[in-house]
Amino acid sequence: MPTEGADFQANYREEVNASDNKKKSKVVVLGAGLTGLSAAWKLAEQGFGVTVLDRNPFVGGLAATFRRDGYIFDYGPHRYHTRVDYLVDEVADLLEGALDRRVRITHFYFDNRYFQYPLKAENIFSVMDFTQVVKCAASYAKAALRRRLLPSESKDFEDWCRSHFGGELYDYFFGPYTEKVWGVPPSQMSVRWAAQRIALESLWDAFVRLFNEKRQLRNPYEYTHSPYVSEFFYPMDGIGRICERLSEETRASGGEIKLGANVEKVLLGEDGQVAGILAAAGGKTEEVPADFVISTLPINNLMLMLEPAVPDTVAAAARGLRFRATKFLFVMLNQHKVTTDHWIYFADRHVLFNRISEMRNFTPMAAPWNRTSLTLEISCDEGDEIWNAGADWLYERSIGDLEAAGLTERKQVAGFWAERVHTTYPIYLKNFDTNLITAKKHLAGIPNLITCGRQGLFTYINMDHAMMMGFGAAQGVVEGKAQDALRLIGSEQLYFG
Repeated sequence: MPTEGADFQANYREEVNASDNKKKSKVVVLGAGLTGLSAAWKLAEQGFGVTVLDRNPFVGGLAATFRRDGYIFDYGPHRYHTRVDYLVDEVADLLEGALDRRVRITHFYFDNRYFQYPLKAENIFSVMDFTQVVKCAASYAKAALRRRLLPSESKDFEDWCRSHFGGELYDYFFGPYTEKVWGVPPSQMSVRWAAQRIALESLWDAFVRLFNEKRQLRNPYEYTHSPYVSEFFYPMDGIGRICERLSEETRASGGEIKLGANVEKVLLGEDGQVAGILAAAGGKTEEVPADFVISTLPINNLMLMLEPAVPDTVAAAARGLRFRATKFLFVMLNQHKVTTDHWIYFADRHVLFNRISEMRNFTPMAAPWNRTSLTLEISCDEGDEIWNAGADWLYERSIGDLEAAGLTERKQVAGFWAERVHTTYPIYLKNFDTNLITAKKHLAGIPNLITCGRQGLFTYINMDHAMMMGFGAAQGVVEGKAQDALRLIGSEQLYFG
């Protein structure tokens, strides 16, 4: 995180004596995830009239925790890490110290082999076929020489990978895995996407160490980003405990959280500002008045909820912003432990799932005594075969691959169930910048509306960014300056792996 984090907190605390008139304002927060609840918490503490609306029957959004038959499940592997000390203190205080420190252990499984992640030379040498290593290294050297002698700007994700890694590694790993996870050819994805998804220095360092252990390592990556994060914090009761505590504190300060409330329209007045929110809950539709609105809804959906409707060009831009969906298969096992990994990536295209996580390795409270569980993440698009599939179909498609990878056996399975999430990850298609600028420009004309969070800004952020965005949105309401406090949060070039 940037060093301005401490200044941000100091500035926030200077605003606690906001005028009584501002504290009488009605603030509606759309979405009870980490960003929305962080904003609601801070505003409720200041005496603002806060109402949080969420269509789910639970708080947390993507950072929710489910408890079933003595097991704890998250929506895949979540971890809390930050370079801003006060954020760790905020969460530790919120959880009353029930926050453990963990050292991340991760592998990826590909071509019937396990590779350490980040890549390590000795692991590559011992696991990967030597002929393949030589071919990849030669291809990399050729690409590096071409990039030095004939430098050119990459036009898409595939072009960037080929120019930085060579065709062998792209065809062997990066291309197939990217298309598996994102559902579109890498040639259709933005080159900016590579900056946050590939730990390029770890791969290069691995090859350097492989052939010359004493050589000075360097990073040819033209972007700067934070180093690989090996340590993280995790709540003993699941990652969702953070949002559960935020909701408890919000309510204790007089805030209202309405679950099962589906936002249908964001109503604009004649002055161009939001006047209220039309939401359906319990078979009834009601209008919730608002002086300020903080939205964490997917920005494309938010744009299409505005009433009066946005111009056709803006609506087209909103529809051009696409999110990838995810099906989650939660598997309960009659065995003590599967691995020591927190999660494992699965790159082979014939394997249905692209990542698994074992909750017991995050917290010992995740499963009953002498039992464990796995969470399988399966990328999909709304309406496709995977999206519409039931838990039985997903299980039958997955159990054989789990057995083949040596992780578990069918006889060990005590039960399973499935959930699905509509908008898990923004897809950085080549034209996403243009569409996003159009959407943000239109929203900037609504002075009492703040859009933030991963879905709200169509951006990749970590959990600390999500909280800071919530705090920033709260500060924006206090100061009456909508988006100003959010501009720098999560704007640095980071690797999210």
